[in-house]
Amino acid sequence: HRTNAKTSSVISQSVPMLKKAVDVVKFFLVLPVYLLLLWVDKHWHAWFRLDTPRNLSEILKRPRKLFDMLPESKQRGSELVRLKVERTHEAEPIKNDTSCMLRVEYKQDNQLKSSTVFVKFTGERQMPLFVKALAATYMTRHMEVEFGRQLAQRVPVPSPKFVSAKFSRAFQRALIVTKLLDPPYATLPDHTGADFTQIAAMLTSMARMHAAYWGDRALRPETEFLKERGAKGIDVYKSIELFIDRTDLSNPADHYFRPLWKTIHAFFADRTVCLQHGDFRPGNMLFLPRQCKCIKNSKGERKNKNNPNGSGCTENRVCGGWVGPDDEHKWDGACINSARAEDHAEAPPVIFADWEAVSIMPVMWDFMYLTVLSQDTDVRRQRHDKLLELYRAALLANGVPEADVSVKDLTIHTHVLGIVLAYYSWMLVQMKAVGEVQGNSEDDGRAWNRRIVRFCVTDIDTDLVATAMGCDRQLIVDFKLSMWNKPINAEMLRGVPKPE
Repeated sequence: HRTNAKTSSVISQSVPMLKKAVDVVKFFLVLPVYLLLLWVDKHWHAWFRLDTPRNLSEILKRPRKLFDMLPESKQRGSELVRLKVERTHEAEPIKNDTSCMLRVEYKQDNQLKSSTVFVKFTGERQMPLFVKALAATYMTRHMEVEFGRQLAQRVPVPSPKFVSAKFSRAFQRALIVTKLLDPPYATLPDHTGADFTQIAAMLTSMARMHAAYWGDRALRPETEFLKERGAKGIDVYKSIELFIDRTDLSNPADHYFRPLWKTIHAFFADRTVCLQHGDFRPGNMLFLPRQCKCIKNSKGERKNKNNPNGSGCTENRVCGGWVGPDDEHKWDGACINSARAEDHAEAPPVIFADWEAVSIMPVMWDFMYLTVLSQDTDVRRQRHDKLLELYRAALLANGVPEADVSVKDLTIHTHVLGIVLAYYSWMLVQMKAVGEVQGNSEDDGRAWNRRIVRFCVTDIDTDLVATAMGCDRQLIVDFKLSMWNKPINAEMLRGVPKPE
């Protein structure tokens, strides 16, 4: 028995070392190959064609490739007539570089028919080649492609109906086709800020998915593809350690950087996890547009019927509520995926899109990410308690044990995950993977940075976090000071006292 126990101990210690050795071999032997292929693709892609298109131009030049991905092409007697752009992203033009809405016109038995689809393509993202090569080396799958294939019809939240997808690992190109929703849902730019109703709709709906996969360390068949990202604590962000190791931390002001991350990693190692959207913000959601009913006031000005004292009327506006009785929308539930049949009955207020960051993570990640990134500081503080109450009530209503969701624990996790978000943001800057290269506007980037910095410096409770993690409070203070002292943050922290 002692011999078996000793052998088991040796094996358990050897497996992580073996995995690390394999990762090192991949880094030095496999990564350079992918780096070369990506370099060739970047500079010589016009000389050869891959099966997965790089951008919209390539899609339109070879429309048959896209048509062959659609179920319409499999119908007897179907023949493509033409492929054209249906409409563009008016609210966020930068998204036109990575996605589009297309109308597919085809003939079937001499009858002209059409279908509208939403197409997302990642080949045009201008991320550093080294970062793409890292992804190709260590990630065999594209998470959003796998979500569409394996999870979209199982999660209890509505998402755009998955049609088809292609992924080229070596060249880091993904092409994802979903149904174009009718009525025409719209995204909401993050920098404008989401209203209370919109955020509440997102949280109470997403709580159903969190509850359904609550405590899932053992991956289910449909979530097995997530194991590459990790299913324990914050393993999904293990790449942050790689960038920490590559960073010069000789400056005394940076001495907190590595030990604080290790402390956070250890804190979450045995905490409850569940399936998370990962990039949970209004810009990745689809909200139901409501047609304004316009009237004229006594001055002859056109006003919104529902808000006569408000600003001038617009044709459409994005709302977070259900379709009102005055709204004329025809709802086709066949355009969405959902594990809940009742979601097909009428149009949901929000549909959950852009699942590229889907992961198994600590339970408060989506809540923290949404409330921090989609609201300015003063607004977030006013709404926080009510939103936390709504989210907690939704978890309880969907079967999460009350012992798992004490207000104190949820608050602690929100604050600690705020620090994780700061590390993640720092890593993205090192990777040059933020802003327009990822299809996000500069306005969004500035808003995210301002909101993260303000939350970390002014709202994270130093003593609460230090006590919960069992670490020296000076680690948290030094973390805050590093943000407070940066000249680039001076304007957004004007009037904020020095952390101590």
